[in-house]
Amino acid sequence: MILISAAALLIGCMTFYLGNIQSTRAALDGLAESTPVTVTVTSRDGGRSGGLCIDTERFEALTAAGVHNVRCHSSFVGAYGETARAEDPFNGGDTSIVGANSMEAAGLDPENVRFQDGWDSSFFSGTGNYALVGESYAEKFSLKPGDAVTLPVYLVEWGAGNNLNYALVGEMSLEIIGVCSPEGAADNSTAFYMPVRAMREETERAGVDFCYQSLSCVLDDPMDLNGFKHSLPAMGFLEPAPEGAVTYSGDTVVIDDEMFIKTAGRLRQNLSLFQSMLLPFLCLILLLSLLTVFLTFRGSRREMAVSLSLGQPKGAILGKYLLFVLAVDLIAGIVMFPVICLGAGLSPIAALAVCGIFSASMLLGGSLALLLLLGFEPMELLTKEEN
Repeated sequence: MILISAAALLIGCMTFYLGNIQSTRAALDGLAESTPVTVTVTSRDGGRSGGLCIDTERFEALTAAGVHNVRCHSSFVGAYGETARAEDPFNGGDTSIVGANSMEAAGLDPENVRFQDGWDSSFFSGTGNYALVGESYAEKFSLKPGDAVTLPVYLVEWGAGNNLNYALVGEMSLEIIGVCSPEGAADNSTAFYMPVRAMREETERAGVDFCYQSLSCVLDDPMDLNGFKHSLPAMGFLEPAPEGAVTYSGDTVVIDDEMFIKTAGRLRQNLSLFQSMLLPFLCLILLLSLLTVFLTFRGSRREMAVSLSLGQPKGAILGKYLLFVLAVDLIAGIVMFPVICLGAGLSPIAALAVCGIFSASMLLGGSLALLLLLGFEPMELLTKEEN
């Protein structure tokens, strides 16, 4: 029972140590999900992330650079009412249209959006000229899902000197597939929400250079953060210059990596420490196994001496006691197996590996201990004990 208890305790120590290595490595591998690194395109000073003019070349380069969860938007303005159509020159019209690639990018609350049957938020990833209409705008012009509107639209962009310009795209038709209430929109003045890809196609078809007004994404592999940063100049992006002039050209990125770097550094340091101490720890387990077996069987030296004096080979005696040690390891392993799996959270395969490593240590330590115990002259020991 003493040997079984000691074996179970040593298995528990090994489980704790190897479990720490596994959990630290798992935390490091899952850090990209738990602590994502966000890349946001901003103004030159890094202070503005919307209302930019991000050209399609930079957009394509960044979104193809090992990123996911891309969020982007752009916008049109148009003239739907008679008064707005009569503006000359055009000065903003009466209709604002946001093009986005997701509900989040559009700034919409899903709970306050009512889709026509057969439609859902996935339409934002499409290319058709379908749109959600703002409730107040729908009431003003008596619009409802299923209706179609046609109006001249203009791409909103920042020109030289940061002046707001409108580039004529032409007549565009939109089919309404849902309504969003005012509290469901980030900007209650927006009339329509449509897929940004459809907006880009309309613009390029008209021969106008399209630009995105916002863009953010999350790195797939933050562990290669330095490599990603080194690739940014080739994409046409610069580092923020807080003291620089405020421009909206969308050629600057801000990377939110401070928390990731700190956490990754701490986890790597812990993992390196655990791994560097693994060999000394296993040597300690081996030493404790040797000591445990030696102290346990020290009182059996008389039985060993009797067996030797009767002509039994040392190898046979060694094998008998090692078989006993192996049986103890097996019992301790069976007792500790559910503790390893449930308490320490290791997989069954990892639990078997722990038990296997411990059994190897126990057998090696037990062999050395038994060899020490058998290193005596049988008759001398028996004579000494009788006296």
